[in-house]
Amino acid sequence: MENLNRAERHDLKIIGEINSTPQTGTATRPFLCNTLNMSLTGALLETSQLLPLGALLDYSFRLPGAGERVKVLAEIVRSEPAETKSKVPGEGAEVPQNMRRQTLGLYGIRFLEIKESDVAAIKSFLLS
Repeated sequence: MENLNRAERHDLKIIGEINSTPQTGTATRPFLCNTLNMSLTGALLETSQLLPLGALLDYSFRLPGAGERVKVLAEIVRSEPAETKSKVPGEGAEVPQNMRRQTLGLYGIRFLEIKESDVAAIKSFLLS
């Protein structure tokens, strides 16, 4: 695969599914994430779930117009975890507990294991 720093990223918005089973060794309930951009070597994900830097995860998604889901083993290489907003922006006033809003965390992932046919499908989609 290409060098992560050189891979061209393409903005997109697709729903992905994450399962952290590879990291924990026990089955976990999959959860959804927003995929904000993608390259041939990784993606930027947005989710309210906390994902530790260096964690391995199963990530899958369906490219628009494609039938089969793309499935990859990925590693979290960048992390900006979600936080709960407890202050009114610019005012410093406390927000009541029932009105607090959780922001979404951003996570950069690097694809570690992906089928060549899936790389080809991603490439075709990103260049179209």
